[in-house]
Amino acid sequence: MFSGQLGNVLLSGLVWGAGFQIQACPKNCLSPYVMSMVPAGDGVWKVSPVVNAAESKPTKNQKRQEAREKARALREAQSKKSKRNKIIIQSSLAIGVVGVIALVTVLIMSSLRPPGPGPANMQSDGIKIGEGLIAERTPALLPDQLPVPSEENANGVPAINIFLDYSCPACAQFESVYGELLRTWAESGTATVEYHILSFRDAQTAGTRYATRASNSAACVAEFSPDSFFTYTICCSVVSQFHRRPMNSPTSRWASWPQLLV
Repeated sequence: MFSGQLGNVLLSGLVWGAGFQIQACPKNCLSPYVMSMVPAGDGVWKVSPVVNAAESKPTKNQKRQEAREKARALREAQSKKSKRNKIIIQSSLAIGVVGVIALVTVLIMSSLRPPGPGPANMQSDGIKIGEGLIAERTPALLPDQLPVPSEENANGVPAINIFLDYSCPACAQFESVYGELLRTWAESGTATVEYHILSFRDAQTAGTRYATRASNSAACVAEFSPDSFFTYTICCSVVSQFHRRPMNSPTSRWASWPQLLV
């Protein structure tokens, strides 16, 4: 091992085998330069730099720079993650909105069914009851077809036309007073009775829409059991009176009859 000074440069060295290592450092230097010299033959020496101890440890500036780089990389990764999550959320919302729109569209389209034909045996927009309480058979009205008036009775038989709403108090009172008389006339063939069912009192049925539901049920009877229509009409008219009774009435238990009939 040796040491010395050449001008302002401090020299120190370590001799080993056929070569030696030199450390050169100017005065007040912090990072000395270390070189190794080994003979390469023919009086030539091979000089190679050696990493010194100071270079193996990062400086404060290097540490700060490294920390900044890590922070920047973390921010970029977080930003990419936030953008990715935002895209996923927006895509999910868009898919959800499209799904809701599609569902609403399907429901609307399914509810907009084209009008179908009316009930059979009500071509005149009513049903005509004759002798033996037998209903006159007529074809159903087509969607765009206007009602066709019933033909006049033969042999001068009177034709009675009754327009009624099953929820109408006056209609129910009329049926309770004249129902049996009308039955007798129709059954004996003395007169024909033609019922035209209306539904203009839904607003007065406490949200039950009894007028519409009862008229729809009457249309079903006209098509599938027309010869029972007279009896069914009398029944609906009577039941509608109980339907309007207050709940504390002794006959309030009959208030559920319209729903059973419809």
